Amino acid sequence: MASLNDFSLTTQDLWPQYEKLCKSRMQQEKSVNLKASFEVPKVDFNSCLIIGSSNIVIAASSSSKSLFAWNTDSQTPIDLSSICSHKDSITGIAYSPQLQTLASISGDGSINLYDVTDISRIERSGGFYHPSGAALRVCRFSPDGALMLVGSEDEHASLWNIKTNSIMKQFTEHTAIIFAAAFSPSGQFVVTGCSNGWLKLWDCQDEENTESVCTQKASHELGVTSCDFSPNGLGGTKGQHRLLLASGGNDSLVKLWQVTLGHGTGSFSLWQTFADHGTHVNVSCVTFCPSGKLLASCAENIRLWDVSTGTCLQVIEGHSRYLTGIGFSSDGTQLVSCSGDHSVKMWDLKNDLACQTGASENLAIENIITQWTSENVINWLAEIGLGDLGHIFESKEITGSQLIHLNDMLLATDLGIDEENTRKQLLTELQWLKSLGMSSKKCASRSNTIAVPQEFFCPITHDIFAEPVTCADGNSYELAAIKAWFLMGRTTSPLTNVELSSMNLTPNFELQNRISEFLAQRLNSA
Repeated sequence: MASLNDFSLTTQDLWPQYEKLCKSRMQQEKSVNLKASFEVPKVDFNSCLIIGSSNIVIAASSSSKSLFAWNTDSQTPIDLSSICSHKDSITGIAYSPQLQTLASISGDGSINLYDVTDISRIERSGGFYHPSGAALRVCRFSPDGALMLVGSEDEHASLWNIKTNSIMKQFTEHTAIIFAAAFSPSGQFVVTGCSNGWLKLWDCQDEENTESVCTQKASHELGVTSCDFSPNGLGGTKGQHRLLLASGGNDSLVKLWQVTLGHGTGSFSLWQTFADHGTHVNVSCVTFCPSGKLLASCAENIRLWDVSTGTCLQVIEGHSRYLTGIGFSSDGTQLVSCSGDHSVKMWDLKNDLACQTGASENLAIENIITQWTSENVINWLAEIGLGDLGHIFESKEITGSQLIHLNDMLLATDLGIDEENTRKQLLTELQWLKSLGMSSKKCASRSNTIAVPQEFFCPITHDIFAEPVTCADGNSYELAAIKAWFLMGRTTSPLTNVELSSMNLTPNFELQNRISEFLAQRLNSA
């Protein structure tokens, strides 16, 4: 914060101010609206999903042993009672868009498959039984739909071949009930989580090996309830793969893990912990939106998290009891939820919240990179151990605006980088730079004071503008500050004390853009 006569900023404050400005530009007017709500008396729902990007919602019930479906546009139910043959409570459901197949699992050890090619006429298409007959707790399709992972109360995770309805192999290292499972974006790996708090990673492609690649013990003190991989893998370099995994637990926490794999080994590294759900609640489900920028979790309410910054963007209230399941539509514009309050609800995510949010930090970083000179790019190559490529980038005069758009084909054809591993390493480091690589920028090694134009400061708050608006007096103010001024019953100008002709406010995008450019330039030289 600056005093009234001190229009300056320390280098340590540059990044927080810039990130704040970018976030305000991205998150204006974002909201979630309830689209539809369906209630079934005396029915407790435990899982739900949306068929692709359609208007069809599927929910499973543990209390009635049935599947329920609705068309959210017409607000009408779809009768599935005749095709559901489970003899015990349904404990989970999954959907494969590639196969256009729905699956349900039950406490009776059975797996049912349903053809949803024609969503107006869902039909039973097959099924199979878990060998031990133990109650099943979680099921997930692989990304290509060829495999299904089923976790059960016998502490085994079974990998099924959907085409042959046969088990390819079983993972038997868990010593507690398996409640959580998730396939990696490539489908090569799967993570399972159990009630003693362990996360285990397995290789699905090695048909002979049934040993876990790595284990994270005590990931959640009271057990793992759910997990999901981000659809955006973090790439690989020199034989390594880096993935992002979310997990929820009975300890009220949501956690993000970096999963690093290479040469037959792997590890879990805790990246972030989200504790905003409070205490003494069970986080029953976590799921990434299709863009990977947003994470949803549910307990006593639904929370939408910005994956890049770790901030909670939205709290969705509407259920009167604990939530048991959530799921995104395939285009990320809708969210479905179910609860022990006998209801299933569909939510519209306004202004493409799920598709465009989360990237305030990423946007800020990319804005900075685009202003890099060729020399900045060459220095960055040296920092990541690829200094030998400097002469290539220098000869092609690659600046930051070109760097952020590089892909494998451009590296090979335009820049003549023939070594595949080198291209892969460069693209991986570029991805990290754009998503996670600003830690050094956030904390300047030394604190210097830089002069800032007086017009960049709000005359009410004396802080740099994040969302400047122009008032009827011709002056600009921070939107929140001038709104607060009006709410106190004032109808005069904050600067001149003259009565205003109107209280209309106009966004000052020209000033906002100049502030953004100023901060980005100073960050580059900090």
